[in-house]
Amino acid sequence: MQLRCATVSDACPFDVAGFSFSGLPGIVIGHNDQVAWGFTNLTTDVADLYVERIDGDQYWQDGKKLPLTTRSETLKVAGGEDVTFEVRSTEHGPIVSGLTDDFTSIAKDPKVAAVGGAAEAGRSPGDTAGLDTLAPSGEFAVSLRWTALDPGSTAQAIFDLNLAHDFQDFRTAASKFDVPAQNLIYADTSGNIGYQAPGRLPIRGASDGWLPQPGWNSAYDWQGYIPFEQLPTSYNPESGYIVTANNAIVTDDYPYFLSRDWDYGYRAARIVELLKQKMSAGKVTAADLHAIQMDNQMPAAASLKRAYAHLDTTGLSPEVRDALTGLADWNGQNDADSAQAAYANVLWKHIVSLMTGGVGVAVPLDDQSRFALVFEQQLEHPDSAWWRNEQAGARSQPELLTVAAQQAYDELSKAQGTDPAKWNWGELHAITLRNGSFGESGIAPIEWLFNRGPYPVGGGSGVVNATGWVLGDSGYATETVPSMRMVIDTNDWDKSNWIHLTGASGHAFHPHYTDQTEDWATGTQRPWVFSPEAVTAAGGRA
Repeated sequence: MQLRCATVSDACPFDVAGFSFSGLPGIVIGHNDQVAWGFTNLTTDVADLYVERIDGDQYWQDGKKLPLTTRSETLKVAGGEDVTFEVRSTEHGPIVSGLTDDFTSIAKDPKVAAVGGAAEAGRSPGDTAGLDTLAPSGEFAVSLRWTALDPGSTAQAIFDLNLAHDFQDFRTAASKFDVPAQNLIYADTSGNIGYQAPGRLPIRGASDGWLPQPGWNSAYDWQGYIPFEQLPTSYNPESGYIVTANNAIVTDDYPYFLSRDWDYGYRAARIVELLKQKMSAGKVTAADLHAIQMDNQMPAAASLKRAYAHLDTTGLSPEVRDALTGLADWNGQNDADSAQAAYANVLWKHIVSLMTGGVGVAVPLDDQSRFALVFEQQLEHPDSAWWRNEQAGARSQPELLTVAAQQAYDELSKAQGTDPAKWNWGELHAITLRNGSFGESGIAPIEWLFNRGPYPVGGGSGVVNATGWVLGDSGYATETVPSMRMVIDTNDWDKSNWIHLTGASGHAFHPHYTDQTEDWATGTQRPWVFSPEAVTAAGGRA
């Protein structure tokens, strides 16, 4: 939701505007009259699972039995009776096995980090290990250690951000931002820019938490939290810019473990590339930053074009060859109205499916950036096993690429017709907004009343315009999006722009329910005035 708060009194001194969440006090992302700030997800690993040995109402640790702590929780049920249940906890956190199939399956067949941790034992992070030979007897359970389960001061951090006057105030506020860990970026009216990684980030013991930890061995317990002064920070870097797009923010020589879940960096690298182009041409404007925000360059575009540049296509139909000619001429942009982008993305899905389907093991497909790197690397190894899929009739790199080209054409010709010039990425990649309460009720008239869409959109997974879709799904529908966008002009707040995915109202029949969605889908932003005079002048146009 979008808010503009003006100072009322000394007891309510907030002169601030931006985005927040329903029920949350303060502006989470936005600006006051002196500084602006924004977030992206830091993707740090702040939760660990512990396999516990339970014996009745006790659990084992370091050869001793300790008492489980218990408490009762009561859930209020609208129109029904209260539900009361018992929560059992170890010193690591609450027992979660029995709540979901995932947690329960771990307790039934536990695999834990071996003494010394996966890295120290010479294994790759994905390797599993048998149970520690020192494991005591008893029933297995799984507990959750998570920073968000401890009391924190994030709400105070938001208030302090709203009142910040300079970078020091900003960092002081960030020091209280416990969870969730975010990349905090900063700019002010004096021309300064900055960055701070906040958060309550654990210092681990014998392992890095990649595998469930043996709860009976305190060597695997957290050793505290990374001191705030040792968290990554930057102020007015020589480059003149700061880029954060869920990419790695530290190098391998950083003394603490933060994450293995970073984005692979295509978005960040593309943003840097575009910024350097703009800076070499002169002063960067707010309009330039808006254009960068909506860049649709596909991470695998260059590799796809290179893969097919010298492929012998004589065995393919003229229609498929036409589609490949379009790919060769494509600018790599996943624009909504692009026929070439439609073919490129469908082709990409079939290539990944063929490559992963032939290796004989399950390959996670949740991160397209990761597989873009795999594809790029495997192009240099045409004899690799990745290029063999006997079931599909592909025994080499050229054969697999040829099969994928035909499959992609067949899929698109059924979905959008046989003429490649009439294909359209935006229609394939459209987003449907589903109401959180009734949007998946299974009752068609109810869903029709509360849902909106589909809306054609450009972008894609790993793209700066981050409208993600899932490789393992049958289609290409947008599943993850930037719920808001903003471009702030610190020289003149009234020249800033913003947009929201839906609208200001959650009421399905209100005119502001989705009145911003069409603009959001096309990359259009709306004026975001701040001064009292400009707000008053704009009031009649709401």
